[in-house]
Amino acid sequence: MWEKINRMSVQAVVAVIAIIASFGLVFALLFKTVPDGNKDLFNAMIGYVVGSTVTAIVGWLYTTSKQKPN
Repeated sequence: MWEKINRMSVQAVVAVIAIIASFGLVFALLFKTVPDGNKDLFNAMIGYVVGSTVTAIVGWLYTTSKQKPN
């Protein structure tokens, strides 16, 4: 069974988990109240987390400088 799992499928699974987790964090914002004094800081931090997660995953999956798996 483990022979069928190649490097690309593992990368795709990790990418999907990371995207779901980061957008789950955004979705949790809908149900959690944030104090007004911290709202701007909290929104900026959520934006940084989601943006860096998506950027890292796109860079990890689609860079041309990677070697092809054997």
